[in-house]
Parts: sequence; C-alpha cells; structure tokens
Amino acid sequence: YPFPEEMVCKNPMEVLMDETSRLGLKVFMSCGFYGDWTHARDNMRDPEVRGRAFAAMERLTELYGHYPSFYGWYLPDEIGIDGHFPQFFIDYVNDYRAFIRQLTPEKPLLIAPYGVAKITFDEVFVDQLRQLDCEFIAYQDGVGIANGGVETAEEAFRKLRIAHDQAGRSRLWADMEVFRFAGNAYRSALIPAEADRIHAQLKAITPYVEKVLIYQYQGCLEHL
Repeated sequence: YPFPEEMVCKNPMEVLMDETSRLGLKVFMSCGFYGDWTHARDNMRDPEVRGRAFAAMERLTELYGHYPSFYGWYLPDEIGIDGHFPQFFIDYVNDYRAFIRQLTPEKPLLIAPYGVAKITFDEVFVDQLRQLDCEFIAYQDGVGIANGGVETAEEAFRKLRIAHDQAGRSRLWADMEVFRFAGNAYRSALIPAEADRIHAQLKAITPYVEKVLIYQYQGCLEHL
C-alpha cells in the first residue's frame, strides 16, 4: 500500500507494537483487506487476494514478530450469517489458519462475523462451529447497526453460549457496537451511542461471553 505522505510518524506500526509491548497489551494483527474491502466475499475466494495477504503476513511477522504484544491474527473481511455460515467462509478461515500454523504456530486466530439475529441455532450451525478452525469468534452484536435491539442481542448470545458449549471448539467473545447512526442506517455518520444503551448492552451480553471487544474506542467512548 502507498504510505500517506502527510504522516509525521513514518512507522506507526512499530510505535504501536513497541508501546503495546511496554504496557503488556495483546495485539491481533490484521491479515485482510488485501482486495477491495467493500467486496469481502470476493476477497475470501480470490487466490490473488489470498496471495497478497499471505505475503503481507510473512512481512508483518518479519518486521514485528519479535514484539511480545504480537499475540495473534485477525481476519477483518467480515461475513454476515444468514441462517448458517456459507461454506466458502469456513474454507477461507481454515485456509488462513493452516497458513498461520506454518508461519506462526503459536499465534491464535480471531474472526468477528455479524448477523447474530439471523442465525439458525440448530445442529447444522453447531457442526459448522466444529469445522471452523479458529480460537476466538467475537460476534458483532448488531445493536449499533439497528439489526435488532438489546433484547435481540441478549437472546442471540444466550443461544450462542449453548451452541459453542456443544461444539467445544472456538471461544465465545462479543464485538459490541458502541455507536449509532446519526440518521438512516448505512447512509449517515456513525456517532457515539448513549451511555444507558451501552450499559444495557454490557448487562445483556457479558453473562454469556468470555470477553467483550468494541469498535473504535476513540470517538465512541471518550464522551462517557
């Protein structure tokens, strides 16, 4: 990727990894967006995109693999779950995981799919969880994009807890949306959600997950 000329810091990744190591934090290194990020499904199936991603992962490991904070990898090309995972997504995750085992065998993989309100919680879904070769699944709760409210998210994560316990593989995390749209969904700016809604989300989700992640701390939580 071309580096922005106006950046004062010429190696922000080095600064990030150095500071997070000093603070004892854990970083999941992104290994996606090596195609058009608006066409995530195409990226998952495109061998050229995969080749660029694998080459970048090798370079990232070479440059930053010695930092203690380099904990794992994250696939930012997201998928929506419409009933069940599409098979090509399972293949995509497993292919990247196989490459990670060769490159950095000790580092886990994190994914963050969306669409929990549309999941069909049946044996097919549980079997798909058994097939997915990744250590952490942090489902987006959908509250910020108005894909169901807090009650919908709570019910979904309750069922996800049961499904993950049955599958006995990936650990269940949440990717909690602390934003809302200023106007129409997907057609207006993302702005911070009200504190009461965020507190309600935390109360609804935390009983069922090991860890809660959020999108964009800066700008979305600084007002609280």
